[in-house]
Amino acid sequence: MRRCITTTPCARGEILHAVNAGVKSWSVDSRSELEKLIELVPTENCEITVRFKLPVAGAAYNFGAKFGATADLAAELLARVAEAGFIPSLTFHPGTQCTDPMAWDAYIRTAAEICRTAGIKAARLNVGGGFPSHRTHDGLPQLDAIFALIDRVAAEAFGADRPALVCEPGRGLVADAFTHITTVKALRDDQHVFLNDGIYGGLAELPLVGNITRIEVISPEGVARTAEALPRIVFGPTCDSVDRLPGDVMLPADLAEGDHVVFHGMGAYCSATNTRFNGFGQMVIVTALSLDTAWARDSARAA
Repeated sequence: MRRCITTTPCARGEILHAVNAGVKSWSVDSRSELEKLIELVPTENCEITVRFKLPVAGAAYNFGAKFGATADLAAELLARVAEAGFIPSLTFHPGTQCTDPMAWDAYIRTAAEICRTAGIKAARLNVGGGFPSHRTHDGLPQLDAIFALIDRVAAEAFGADRPALVCEPGRGLVADAFTHITTVKALRDDQHVFLNDGIYGGLAELPLVGNITRIEVISPEGVARTAEALPRIVFGPTCDSVDRLPGDVMLPADLAEGDHVVFHGMGAYCSATNTRFNGFGQMVIVTALSLDTAWARDSARAA
């Protein structure tokens, strides 16, 4: 079970269950959790990774609000991990949908400083987490630039003591695996759009992370709507007035009831956060064998 990592606070029963299952890697950000692991987890070939946080910008929202020790506490915890006989490592998460490569720069350099303060050579450094997906028409996320920066800064900051690097690609890897297709239930006075899905369904993440602008609208006949885009207020189907996408959503002026509003890049969390609130939310997953869809072909012919 070397590839299974326990990363959240655990009750003693959960720790013992994981130990019995062969879990060998753990993450902590507090003295209390660390002492619990020292008490219950055998040290042999077992890694404890200290998670730290920084006040850096660039992400959709701050993961440090819930997890992560300060740099000073992280150095103390790392030294205690080594003293207790565990394999010492470090981890951080710059925050979901992080588009600023310099966030990784700050975190990696701080990780090296934590090691120097603790007098410990880290076995591994987990660099997150946070890799952005393609959500807007502004361009592709600069993943290659982020990866290159991580490699360069790790070498500069750690030198000969550079740890092995671990990453959790998350949404940056899976987002484009899914497209979420909704249907217009009603159009109220050409201003308010009611979809058959909303924030209690596959669009749950949008109020937290922001709207996806990679949207297209297809008529029931499979023809793309191409009129000038207008700002619309978009509601989900439930009785709750908070069931609304944030801000305005740019949708074509010729939008009509029965049209399909297609959200691209929805492979991260779209189905996982779906609920059945108010009886809505029944989701069907269909496998498309090619991006050359019938809609795309029909649109090309129409043009």
